[in-house]
Amino acid sequence: MKSDEKNYYYVEDIQKFLDLGITASYRRIREMNKDLEAQGYLTKRGAVPRDYFKKIYPNIIKD
Repeated sequence: MKSDEKNYYYVEDIQKFLDLGITASYRRIREMNKDLEAQGYLTKRGAVPRDYFKKIYPNIIKD
């Protein structure tokens, strides 16, 4: 596992967690990244930080 993979969820993860298709998953990632950019954060295309995803969807993933 790359160190990057520990910090981000990618489209395959979003598909699985939210039971969405690939297009809808990319759309959710873009929406979340747009929110992060509005807050002044840098984003990674096609990925969303794990901590932010857990903040937005607190009941989806249990650690």
